[in-house]
Amino acid sequence: MALNLWRHLLLVLVICLAVAVLYANVTRAYFCAYDDFIEVHRAAFEDSQQPSRVFTTSHFNSYKYRPLNRLVVLLTYWAGGPNPLFFRIRNLAFHLINVALVYTLSWALFQSMPISALGALFFAVHPMVNQSVIGAAWTNTIAHTAFLLSLWMFTIALRSERWVPWLVGALISGYLSLMTLRLRASHLTRVIPSPATAKITIPSKITIPDRPIRSSGGSGVPSHS
Repeated sequence: MALNLWRHLLLVLVICLAVAVLYANVTRAYFCAYDDFIEVHRAAFEDSQQPSRVFTTSHFNSYKYRPLNRLVVLLTYWAGGPNPLFFRIRNLAFHLINVALVYTLSWALFQSMPISALGALFFAVHPMVNQSVIGAAWTNTIAHTAFLLSLWMFTIALRSERWVPWLVGALISGYLSLMTLRLRASHLTRVIPSPATAKITIPSKITIPDRPIRSSGGSGVPSHS
């Protein structure tokens, strides 16, 4: 049992080191997106002056409410000021945690080290996840951590006799994910495709394309090829 645990830890460590090397140059980059600048500007000139605004106002006066997103940006700004290095290290660290969580979730579902490792690698380098790491002020990686943790605890709850604490933990973690970033099903299907998250659209009208008609064996009865 202990040997298997060390094998899992070693495999996850190797994957995380490879991903860290892949993203190493990103940590030296400056803020590179419009969202980066407006998020940091809000933290510096609004939320720092009146921290209660984090919980009492909406997301840029829109219908969205993301208090934990603003809180994380504010805490990161307090830790490092306008230095993008703190934001980028934060995102990369949580991305590596997410890679480990994907491996853990895959192992809980399939009990296979190759499948778990492949799933973790696929998640680690997926282009949709790449955007979350590169956007310095983005808190997507933290929302993904809470969401993946919620999925893992829910999976444990389905198999455990003492399922109530696991289910409560899954609901709390899922709620924290929503308070950080409102996730959409369309985003999940691009990163973790599965029958449960796939959106199936049934057309109201089926159009059959025209095909050439030819006679069958000279009988004079037309047939579609």
